[in-house]
Amino acid sequence: MLKEAQKIASLAGKKVKKVLPVSSDGSDFSISREYEKEVKSMGYAIGSMQRSDPRAIAKSEKVDYIGKWRNIGVKDYCFMD
Repeated sequence: MLKEAQKIASLAGKKVKKVLPVSSDGSDFSISREYEKEVKSMGYAIGSMQRSDPRAIAKSEKVDYIGKWRNIGVKDYCFMD
């Protein structure tokens, strides 16, 4: 998982800052919901899901909403973590 995260981050010109271990209860999207709770508890906003694309995150005080990865423009990219 770490290698995949590092690959995605490097494509975006970013570095992996932290890997969040989350667990599944076996239901659909349980890992995603758990990840969202963890990220939000750390003061971040998280982008919408889009198939296998990454999800952008940014400090909540910098952005109100983060769209799907394909909809993030150059002017918004500087706020992403």
